Amino acid sequence: MSLDYYFHVETRRSGDWTVPEGFPCSPYRSEPLGEFTWLRGRSPRARLFWGPSAIFPFQPGPPESRARSALFRSLGPDYDFEENERRICWIPYGDLMVDLWDDMQLVLQCNVGSRDAALFGDGRMPFPEDALRARGHGDFEIDGLQEGEIVNAPIDRTQGKRRFEIEVLAPEVRVPVTFVASVRAYLGESRATAFRDLRAHGREDELRVVSMVG
Repeated sequence: MSLDYYFHVETRRSGDWTVPEGFPCSPYRSEPLGEFTWLRGRSPRARLFWGPSAIFPFQPGPPESRARSALFRSLGPDYDFEENERRICWIPYGDLMVDLWDDMQLVLQCNVGSRDAALFGDGRMPFPEDALRARGHGDFEIDGLQEGEIVNAPIDRTQGKRRFEIEVLAPEVRVPVTFVASVRAYLGESRATAFRDLRAHGREDELRVVSMVG
């Protein structure tokens, strides 16, 4: 079973970092801890934030200034930060560059049956959702394909060896294809909006995002 990533926001008030004033409280908590969204641990989208090629890399371990943080107090006085450091990381809000999420284009790779590979063209096109639906693909499969892996280069299926490959393979044999999507589209509307709306709680230099694995 994979562990999931939970994102929390903190703001600096009078020099101390803690949950923004008036932040909604989870029905499962006795006090608000700033949780605003989450991400499946096995999701390829996690590579936006973690790993050697992360685009918006979180810093491993807890931030130093946390004495009055409701989030870190909730872990209890006996929590071993050194032993569990890998389960906590953080990033200054400004380093997320949310203003670029609509325009920054990612090249994403997924695997489809060879009969559908030509729909992805030269690998620099938007995800061909309508064309795939017209061929009978349902919501679950389409959602999974759109959750592609971030890669460095597109795969051109319109010419040469890669075009020949999909012409000779059996239709059900899966092959890699690529498409492009903005960071916002890749994360999903609701999750991207949750990150953007954190600005309601302070200036960029007064906000940080903490991720905990659970």
